[in-house]
Amino acid sequence: MVEREKYTPAYAVISNVYVQLAILLLLTGFTFFGYLGALEPTLMEARNFITAREITQHHNWLIPTMNGALRLAKPPLPTWITALAGISAGDINDISWLRVPAAAMAAFTALFLFLLSRQLTRDRLIPFLAAAVLVTSYLFVHLGRQATWDVYCHSFMLGAIWLFVKGCRKEGKQFGLFALCGVLCGLSFMSKGPVSFYALLLPFLLSYSYGYGTRSFKAKWKEMLLALCTCLFIAGLWPLYVYLVEPESLAMSVSQESSAWTSRHLKPLWFYWAFPGEAGVWTLFTFAALLVPYAKPRIQRYGNYRFLAAWVLFSVVLLSLIPEKKERYLLPLLLPMALLTAHYLKYLLDSFKESRNSKWDDRVLLANGIVIALAVFAVPVLLYQYAFKAHAVSMVEQGGLRCYFRWPGWGCS
Repeated sequence: MVEREKYTPAYAVISNVYVQLAILLLLTGFTFFGYLGALEPTLMEARNFITAREITQHHNWLIPTMNGALRLAKPPLPTWITALAGISAGDINDISWLRVPAAAMAAFTALFLFLLSRQLTRDRLIPFLAAAVLVTSYLFVHLGRQATWDVYCHSFMLGAIWLFVKGCRKEGKQFGLFALCGVLCGLSFMSKGPVSFYALLLPFLLSYSYGYGTRSFKAKWKEMLLALCTCLFIAGLWPLYVYLVEPESLAMSVSQESSAWTSRHLKPLWFYWAFPGEAGVWTLFTFAALLVPYAKPRIQRYGNYRFLAAWVLFSVVLLSLIPEKKERYLLPLLLPMALLTAHYLKYLLDSFKESRNSKWDDRVLLANGIVIALAVFAVPVLLYQYAFKAHAVSMVEQGGLRCYFRWPGWGCS
């Protein structure tokens, strides 16, 4: 249990929930919504955009197609949302507007992590730090600005986890919270099938049971049953319709998608074990927070270290067991990483404020400062070497910079 502390006026301001939400709103706005049309679509985005365009042209909302062929491998909820964004913009080919829903889901992911953190700790600053770390992590920024469906399924699932924890920790019957939890789980399935159930929900449940026990689960079994039934109802409607209309095509799509997990993009078991690097500027802090002998006594006063570290480790182990591996599949791992890193940052802030920092704390800060300084000096050199000389960036007459990119276009196979 975290003890209440005496805060300085500045510290009290930043600890105010409304101030924190305002800062996060600005941060997510600048990070995810600025210049969304600057880059051409990636191959995966192009496929998604073509599907969204065709359902508006042919009005085949329930049976999506891509280049005229049925596309049933993934549920269509993100495609529907993307198509509606294009319709609202008046141009289904407007890349900026087509990316807005995914950017909004990235912002909701940060909000859900903020709300979940408020359930897991009484500290007033850690939830803000967790959301801020997530929003400024390299991989999250990279994926949050692309119209891929990963951010949808994991955002909905994180919201479901927040409601689940809140419902378990509140006294009395909480059927309303668990019903909403089931709705978000169903929307997660409608975004990318069972992906988030395995990559985010399962490691969370394992780590929560390990860190907090299963007593709260047993006390809320009726509410959990309601959540499960609600999830199955929402998740089952579209697959049932497709099964009735296109049974052979659905069976073929499911078979192909299942075999892809063991036959495409195969990587070794240890492929994901450099995962702290996906946090970008927070890499060294994340790595330090995972060093149990060093981090556990420092973080334990702010939260349940067993749960936090286990969530990260269970996530990376379960992801590593799947033969098919891609960088973007690490997105659900960023959520517990940001939460764990936030607890460690809170410790550092308090320890330096109270002058009780150790030599190892000093070394972590020094190493992080050196790495950031080297990166700052390296950026202009790399920009010149790999952008200017490669004619990806050129000078214009006014003296400014004009950037143009040679990325995959709209065509795809």
